[in-house]
Amino acid sequence: MFSILPIGNLGKGKSQRTAVRMAAAMAGLSLLAPVTAFAQCTDNFNYFATISGVDRPVQSLLPLGSGSSLAVLTSTINTVNSAFLASSSAFVSAPGGAKPDERGNGMWMRGIAGSVETNTSSVGVLQPSVVTPSPTGTQNCKTSIKQTYEGFQLGYDIAVLNRGGSGANWHFGITGGQLAANLKDRTPGSSYSGFTVAGGQLEQNTQVPYVGLYSTYTQKGFFVDGMVRWDFYRNTFTDPGNGVTSQTGFDGRGFAVLGNMGQTFALRDGWFVEPSGGMMYSKVSIDPINVTGFSSVYATGVVTVNDIESLMGRFTLRVGRNLTVGNYAYQPFFSAGVYHEFLGNVSATSLEQGSTTTAINGLKMTTTSKDGLGTYGQFSLGTAVVLPNNITTFVRGDYRTGEHIESWGINGGVRFNF
Repeated sequence: MFSILPIGNLGKGKSQRTAVRMAAAMAGLSLLAPVTAFAQCTDNFNYFATISGVDRPVQSLLPLGSGSSLAVLTSTINTVNSAFLASSSAFVSAPGGAKPDERGNGMWMRGIAGSVETNTSSVGVLQPSVVTPSPTGTQNCKTSIKQTYEGFQLGYDIAVLNRGGSGANWHFGITGGQLAANLKDRTPGSSYSGFTVAGGQLEQNTQVPYVGLYSTYTQKGFFVDGMVRWDFYRNTFTDPGNGVTSQTGFDGRGFAVLGNMGQTFALRDGWFVEPSGGMMYSKVSIDPINVTGFSSVYATGVVTVNDIESLMGRFTLRVGRNLTVGNYAYQPFFSAGVYHEFLGNVSATSLEQGSTTTAINGLKMTTTSKDGLGTYGQFSLGTAVVLPNNITTFVRGDYRTGEHIESWGINGGVRFNF
């Protein structure tokens, strides 16, 4: 039996409802008024659903509507874009003792790996659609996501060294790489008065190959660098709680501009202090996601994600010491930084269409994930080593912590100057 039942007078139990019946009998689905709210997701919608005799939140009728899957998808892409790819600046070093206007070139590579857990909030609104009276109310969800990631980056650049005898060095290069991230929705189950919703079941794999151009200028401790980058998102996911039991894919494209500036101040006995700052703007466009749901009876349709924009700023203070042991030069360091996301809100719309239960086609909900990563701190410990034959290596461990994020990672690379 399929019914759409708006709330009339709601007391403490289902027997105290009054309602107006609409639509046709079909597929054992009912859309009814809610009794209470979930633990992880709270709402005051004036409808809920009964599916084959089991009471469920009304959003369970929508593609990826059950639980916090919409918020998980959008916040995942936002995290990959702003937390991981933001650290893709070039690995550049200039050999010492260059003659005025000497030409040079070099190639480098780096690898990264780590884990991140994010906690975000989202707000969902049912849009005016096929039901009468019009849906009212909002849904508020808390979402927890666990991701692991790994990736690599390569680069090659040419340089003008010791420009005009001033000690200035210009590098111009091309870079490319790939980041892979895997996640599992860790949002706990939610309990209504009278029915329970299972915890998050969405699992997603994201592959992001990217290419970019960069330039770096250094002179007597001062440095500035910039990069433009093109990202190509390849995503697959499963979500049994929303009827997606086989791999479903969707793609996206991103563009980013990164810039950094800083100054190294030499102190006594090889010690130094280095304040620096940076900004990154990025925009990611995601293709519509087609969802078949439960045998095209319900939770079937299309999910559209608005363009995801990020504006990330940072300030970092690095302290270290230059040491020479035999033929090797070491630079152990510690850094602490503050990062802030100035944008971060991401919206997605879930539209029910193509269902064999035609009475629910056109039902729609928009979910907005709030604040992105917000403000967080990053603490790093590492060392760079200059080897004979103009080879430079580094390794660095990172820890991030903030209201919405906790993460650890390792980052290491090698550069060959020619």
